[in-house]
Amino acid sequence: MIGIQYQFMQKGRKNLINNALRDALRAPQGERLKILSHAENKTIQGFTLVEILIVMLIISIVASVAALTITTNQNKNIENFTHQLVNIIQLSCEEAMLRPATLGLAFTSNTYQFYQFQKKWIPLTDKIYGKHSFSSSIKLSLKVQNKTVPLDGKPYLIISTSGDISPFVILIGKQNHSPLFKITGETNGNIKSEEYHADEE
Repeated sequence: MIGIQYQFMQKGRKNLINNALRDALRAPQGERLKILSHAENKTIQGFTLVEILIVMLIISIVASVAALTITTNQNKNIENFTHQLVNIIQLSCEEAMLRPATLGLAFTSNTYQFYQFQKKWIPLTDKIYGKHSFSSSIKLSLKVQNKTVPLDGKPYLIISTSGDISPFVILIGKQNHSPLFKITGETNGNIKSEEYHADEE
């Protein structure tokens, strides 16, 4: 009788674990740990040490996968932002010739905006060249003509009516980490982006 009860309990535990795993895999990433933790708390009484360790191992694996996914998404967002910035700067070189007008690009720690020079710098407000915000998790640094300039909202990066641009380097990455991407601009308006390597410093 005791043996039958034990087998029944073991079967119930396995079913509970299997159901929890199935639900966790189907659930959104943010809910997976909650489901597995709930299953562990619900069934920890009467579990053998091996069974408890298996559940803990599964939780740690799911947590690692979730953390890796978050990091990958952050890197992808930074890559997309880099390409967006390259495109808008290239477009502004053409815009400067079409207007014609001298344009300037200004940065703060989490925004960028274009200006047009008309005896003084006038901020542009349209959807393309007006102020754009980017995530506070992104770190950006700017060098113009080989000098690091502050991100104080002033247009240090200048685009002439001929489409020429101040030589510049923009480094982009995550806060408190090494840069991931580099945007380089040459005087003739040639702009490119590439992955950044630490040995370039």
